[in-house]
Parts: sequence; C-alpha cells; structure tokens
Amino acid sequence: MKSTMKASTFISAAVLSLAVAGTAGAQVQNCTGTASTGPSGCTVTNTVSSTVPYVARLTLSQAATTLTAPVAADFGTAGVVDAAAITIDVKANTAYTLTATAATANFSGPTGSAKPASSLAFTTNASTYTSLSTTGATVGTGSAATASTVFTIGYRTAYNWTVDAPGTYTLAVNYTLTAP
Repeated sequence: MKSTMKASTFISAAVLSLAVAGTAGAQVQNCTGTASTGPSGCTVTNTVSSTVPYVARLTLSQAATTLTAPVAADFGTAGVVDAAAITIDVKANTAYTLTATAATANFSGPTGSAKPASSLAFTTNASTYTSLSTTGATVGTGSAATASTVFTIGYRTAYNWTVDAPGTYTLAVNYTLTAP
C-alpha cells in the first residue's frame, strides 16, 4: 500500500509540474531573483495599442425651425430672412466637411402645391445664400480636428404668388458631417 501511495504522489507531482510549466510557457516576459534577495530592478513591459476611428459629433440647436410667415410685400422678392435660425456644433478628430441637403425636391404642403426646395436658401455669413437641393451643398469645412466649431445658419425663403397657396409647408433639411 505504501508503494501505491508513493507512486500516486509521484504522478500527482508530475502532473502539477507539467501544469505549472505550461502556465509559465505562456508568459512572454518574466523577472527572477535569488531566494535570499528577491528581484532587484526587475521590469517587464506590456505594450498596449488602440485603433482610433473617425469620430465626430454633430449637434443642432433645435430639431425644428418655424420660419417667419410672409406678408404681401415678400412675394416675388429675394425672400424672407431668418438670420439665426439654428446653430450647428461640430466636433471631429480630423478634417471634416459639413453639407446641407434637402430631403426631397419639393416642400410638402397643401394639395396641388409644388414649392421647390430651392426656394429655401441657407447662409453662414448673412450675405451669401445657397439654395437647397437634393444633391447637397457645403456649409463649411475644417482642415484639422476641432473640439467645437459652431456654424450659425440663417435661412432665406422665397415666396411666389402662383406656387405658394395658403397652408403649412415643411421640408426636411439633412446636415451631414463627413471626413474628406
């Protein structure tokens, strides 16, 4: 019985040694020292890495804008100006382009109306206006990363006696932020 116990103890010790050796083999770096002094100046290095993707945030000051209603004198002119309709805050970790696109070719409105999206124009400087279309137009660009660039968007809406019947008109304007 004693020899069976010794053999069993020996086998258990051999299995334990193999398990410890397998764990130690998985280590890339290690430090050793003497039993009496311990490790001295022992350094191991772990190199970490992270891949940072294009990250951006686009924030509108409001989800909907009510434009100023026209009066008779506004029809047939350059249009009614809403100087600071919204602000857009851009945050990006690289250069970027901000564009504006009309979601549809025409405003939705009263039955039979066909108010074109191009009758709504935007500006960032209160002097140069760009008419909206479904192909999009550049609102602004940044050549480097930004923690915050704010664009103040004004709208100018043109009204036409023969196209703009009484009623409520709506148009979705999509603002898109892309990396060049």
